[in-house]
Amino acid sequence: MIIALAGRDIRPTMGFHRVIELLPSLADKGLEPEVLIPGNIRNRCWPAYRRDFLDLVRSSPARRQIRFSASPVTRREYFLMMGQADLVVLPYEAGDFGALYSDALDLGKPVVVSDLKGFRQAIKRTRAGLVVRNLSELRDAILRFFNNPGLRKRLAQNAASFQNK
Repeated sequence: MIIALAGRDIRPTMGFHRVIELLPSLADKGLEPEVLIPGNIRNRCWPAYRRDFLDLVRSSPARRQIRFSASPVTRREYFLMMGQADLVVLPYEAGDFGALYSDALDLGKPVVVSDLKGFRQAIKRTRAGLVVRNLSELRDAILRFFNNPGLRKRLAQNAASFQNK
């Protein structure tokens, strides 16, 4: 089971720290997914966030499940990593629908997204994922996705079929 946190240029508002923080609660429920983060935090732009995020990853009880590229990845490397995922999680705290959601669909990957207007509209149109409002719902959506083969299959089919349109 592999979760990808999509982002080639990671910013604090992308909320990736939220997923790292909830990994122990997933393990308490018997789920220990590998987490791929195929991106980079620009040291110049976000030095405090970079430091705090890397500290969070290093200190996480689930750190062995996390694969993080501390240096920039090429577009090809990014898509190779994303292609390994069973699920793409976009836990944004601000922003709107963007290219990373489209990247997930291009790869036929289902998504779990924050309750932001653009994401809500995209999920309504594609039926390729789940929308969550908070950390508890995020944990529950990830558990639901991995524990329900029918849901996994349906969301993946919707992502793949929308990509082919």
